[in-house]
Amino acid sequence: MAVEYQYDSNKEILYITIRSYIEIQDIENTLAYIMNSSECPPDVKTLWDIRPASLENINMAEQEKAINIRKKFPQRGKAKIAVVADNDLAFGLARMYEQVSAELPQKMQVFKNIKSAEKWLLDGS
Repeated sequence: MAVEYQYDSNKEILYITIRSYIEIQDIENTLAYIMNSSECPPDVKTLWDIRPASLENINMAEQEKAINIRKKFPQRGKAKIAVVADNDLAFGLARMYEQVSAELPQKMQVFKNIKSAEKWLLDGS
């Protein structure tokens, strides 16, 4: 998975863009990156842009693995996570993941565009 990180200190949002296949190990590496970052806190608001990603390898088993990885990072407990997916398949898969991971303490929501995702992340609630 090709992952790009960009922290906007004014908005206090970490932008993560995935440009190829989503691999479970890369998700764990990304969360470890956040934990070790000197730029942003562990519970930073995070926008995952999966619009350029390939989701062909994502199934329920992979989603369960991703949930278990997120559980390894309790420091992210108060984080708000926005996922941006603009095609129907990616949006549907992301919404399904949002539902199956609802037990986790992070607030997560899926959007079809960056502007709506940013607005939600920046909302005080």
